[in-house]
Amino acid sequence: MNLKNDKFLPYLLLLLIVNVIVKPVWIFGIDATVQNQIGNHAYGIYYSTLNFVLIGNILLDFGLNNAWAAHQQFSKIEYAQIIKTKIAFSLLYIVFITIIALLVGVPSVALCIPLVILQIGNSFLMLYRFILQGLGKNIFNILASVLDRILAALFIITILVAPQLLQLSALTYSWVQCLAVLVSIAVILIFLRKDLVAKQNTVAPSILGLIKKALPFAIILFLTTLLFRADVFFIKNLHPNTYIEVANYAYGFRILDALNNFGFLAGSYLFLFFVKNITDKKTITHTSKIVTAVFLLGVGLALAILWFAGNAISNLLYHHTAITTQNIMLYCTLAFAGCILYQVYGTLLMAAQYYKILIVLLICSLAIMALLHIIYTPMHGAIAAAIITAITQLILGLGCVVACKIKKLM
Repeated sequence: MNLKNDKFLPYLLLLLIVNVIVKPVWIFGIDATVQNQIGNHAYGIYYSTLNFVLIGNILLDFGLNNAWAAHQQFSKIEYAQIIKTKIAFSLLYIVFITIIALLVGVPSVALCIPLVILQIGNSFLMLYRFILQGLGKNIFNILASVLDRILAALFIITILVAPQLLQLSALTYSWVQCLAVLVSIAVILIFLRKDLVAKQNTVAPSILGLIKKALPFAIILFLTTLLFRADVFFIKNLHPNTYIEVANYAYGFRILDALNNFGFLAGSYLFLFFVKNITDKKTITHTSKIVTAVFLLGVGLALAILWFAGNAISNLLYHHTAITTQNIMLYCTLAFAGCILYQVYGTLLMAAQYYKILIVLLICSLAIMALLHIIYTPMHGAIAAAIITAITQLILGLGCVVACKIKKLM
């Protein structure tokens, strides 16, 4: 990694600033507008389908990005092998989603097709962002982190301004996001065209070797995705007012989704930094404390704003002021405190290769989540799901902090 310690925090700060400008506009400006335009029932079907295809995301990455970053330092010949492996896993992902859809059903087959393509595109986009960071092309990596959202936002705004060109629907919304991601990948490939050419007569690593390295990361990624996305599954299957209640949950969860975008960016950036500096306890402690403090300060500020102005914000975004929506937003924002602890200290555990500890913490959090959902979601729906999210994310985050202390990583 070509990023010196003294440059890490400035680059991370710039990454977050750029995303603070772009991502909220997408989530609260574009995504919320789409929900208002197409209606709660249609958006509930879209959101349920999105969460359905996200469950199989483990097959798209299988931890290859993290494993490569941790062990191989961006070998060009290994890049070619990883691309072959990711293509194979993408085909396996399509087969997996198809089988699950046939067995248990899917909210919308028509939506499932573009959303599956979108997840495959996002997986490759994340891989190329890892490459950009590993090659030290940090400014372009920062731009690449928002390029797909900027393009998708421009497409949606065009549709809203000129509806005679194309009717806005959940299906249109899905295909627009696909197009934006594919264009973003093409732009990055053009930028990296000279950096990804491997030397001839170089022995490529075995695919089985890559998978073996990636397996712990794959398990962690799968469990993390389940913990973050299973709420919609429980609401849909346990509450009688399925898609409307899912849409109500989406109103508040959008806050957590927006905040966790920044947490995920920080976590992916920190991973390479922690791997490089894992023996430098002082540097790791200093950096992790600063990042955590900044994010938790943001959580406190967001909670204060929602507490005093939640109704006004709800009315601005969704054209109603239901107290339930305000409460869901509050609990989802509180959940981000746990998310950021996980993104910082869970990432540190992963960089230090304490995979088993992290997996145990994730499984325990999932078990607690499932139990609480079974007890409370059938009666209380979206508000129960928001409270359960806050509880389980905080348990996981604090568990990671304690584990790092016990293992003397900081």
